[in-house]
Amino acid sequence: MLLTGAGRLAVFAVLGACLSAACDAGEGPTRPAPEVVAEPEQRPSPPAVGNIVMIVIDTLRADAVGAFEGVDRGTPVLDQLAREGVFFEQATATSSYTRESVLSLFTGELAGSVGKAGWDASPAGDMQTLPLRMRRRGRYTAMVSASFMLDTPGFRRGFDRVRFIGGSQSASQQSPEVSQAALASVSAEPTRPFFLYVHYLDPHGPYDPPAGSVPEFDRFRRVEIYNNARENIEALKEGGFGPGEQRFEDYRTRYAAELSHVDSSIGTLLDGLRSAGQLENALIVVTSDHGEEFLEHGYVEHAWTLYEESIRVPLIVHAPAWLEPGRVEDRVSGVDIVPTLEVLLGGDPPPGIGEPLFEWAPSGWSPRDREGPVFFELGVQTRLLLRGVAKDGWKYLAARRWLTPEERAAAVARKEVGLLPEGHDWIDPWGPIVREELFDLARDPDEREPSDVQGERLQALRSLIQSQRPESSEEPGPATPLSDEQRRQLEALGYL
Repeated sequence: MLLTGAGRLAVFAVLGACLSAACDAGEGPTRPAPEVVAEPEQRPSPPAVGNIVMIVIDTLRADAVGAFEGVDRGTPVLDQLAREGVFFEQATATSSYTRESVLSLFTGELAGSVGKAGWDASPAGDMQTLPLRMRRRGRYTAMVSASFMLDTPGFRRGFDRVRFIGGSQSASQQSPEVSQAALASVSAEPTRPFFLYVHYLDPHGPYDPPAGSVPEFDRFRRVEIYNNARENIEALKEGGFGPGEQRFEDYRTRYAAELSHVDSSIGTLLDGLRSAGQLENALIVVTSDHGEEFLEHGYVEHAWTLYEESIRVPLIVHAPAWLEPGRVEDRVSGVDIVPTLEVLLGGDPPPGIGEPLFEWAPSGWSPRDREGPVFFELGVQTRLLLRGVAKDGWKYLAARRWLTPEERAAAVARKEVGLLPEGHDWIDPWGPIVREELFDLARDPDEREPSDVQGERLQALRSLIQSQRPESSEEPGPATPLSDEQRRQLEALGYL
């Protein structure tokens, strides 16, 4: 009903009289109506995480996966996981050496910062490892690995079931057996949610894919990584070995074929888990321990440098039931896996340099911006002793011990690249720096043109690395003795 001007005046007069009467009655001035407090919005709780499958593909460069550049690389299973999950485009391994890198995946720590760097790196007895964290949450834990590099008490600790595949066989063509062993491992405990760690090895040298998977090539001209390429690299390069040359293309094609073989085996693993109803609301993490060199900086293999081809790896977090697919450009690290899984399972991230990669909001889980620097290292005494850090698009590398490609080849020929030879002087990895490099990755992503290594930026990055120095840096004790079987396996991998 609309009121005229006179009507409105009459109403105001009546209201005024009522208020006056109330004051005269001693009731005091009127108070504003009490504020209505809205009920707090009920934020949905994070969804319960089902089984967790962590897949590590040894020696896998990021750019070897088709999803990295959106091209066909013969990796359809990994590409589909990347499309359906969150694909981190700049994931970085903490080392180019398996034991150091996997130590970080298991603990969220740098091997060198906890005094466990080098050939014999392994989680110490007092370290909280990922399988221990999962077991304490009531999960059944299992590891299946084709790499005997993880056959130490530190890596085994926390797993209810452990199986190593391969023995004295070639390091290649083992992925189907790894998948079948993994399926058998989780079927042994059907009543509890599980944490399954699967470590495939096939892309690792000697690049020996199944017969018929690559075009035939003259076997007398074929370049083999361990008995030819490493110790004869300078002669090979002088003879034309390099991109575009037949021997080099055959060399890389065999590496790619091994990855395709693993990709198919991962498909077998996931199909088996799906058929058993074990992927409902599951979380799948796929990554690698390090990359591989193909002459980008004059040499081959891995565990020699910390250039991008050696440490940039794929990282896929796949949980389509509660995680929106997407791609993340931030540089992230292997030390982020432990805090990420802790947060996704409803816990708090442990102290350390690792950061959770996701955060919970009313709309659900989403990637969070990573704030801190990313560190990497290599502490194998018989190779190169290196440390590095990346921050704000810059990358700094510091060498305590440096060998040129020619010197690496000579060390291989002398069989000095595995266990510390008797009489070899131990080198303090935190001693004087003998070589420094600084790269502007936005301008020079291939690390071809080091920037001027003077100035405030370098000093700041060097200080960041020093912040990771342990309280003491002492010569480690003797390396863990190897069984005959372990020695044969490590010889096949080129480590001895």
